[in-house]
Amino acid sequence: MSTIPTTDPRRAGMRPCQSMDEVRAEIDRLDALLVPLVVERLGYVAQAAGLKPTRDAVVVPWRIEDVVAKARLHARHAQGDEDTIERIWRALVDISIDWERAHFDRLRLRGTGS
Repeated sequence: MSTIPTTDPRRAGMRPCQSMDEVRAEIDRLDALLVPLVVERLGYVAQAAGLKPTRDAVVVPWRIEDVVAKARLHARHAQGDEDTIERIWRALVDISIDWERAHFDRLRLRGTGS
């Protein structure tokens, strides 16, 4: 696992900040962009719950590895730290699986699943 950040702000298109207030403002700006994307992603995860025949079908190991491999590739293209992105994506996938299971259960309790 990588221990030294490899993202060079000049290569990643980040603007140089002169203060912590500027850094925090940029992080807040990015969070405002990321949260709606995560919400959209969870919407598709919820749709998947309605399409799967069983609760066990929620976890698809080959798909998890495919998603993580793609995230690593995106990190490489963005000149980011692939190991850190992998850790973030694995956490995102784990949380998404929990979300999908809960959604699957809610759909089945209401009798609206496939």
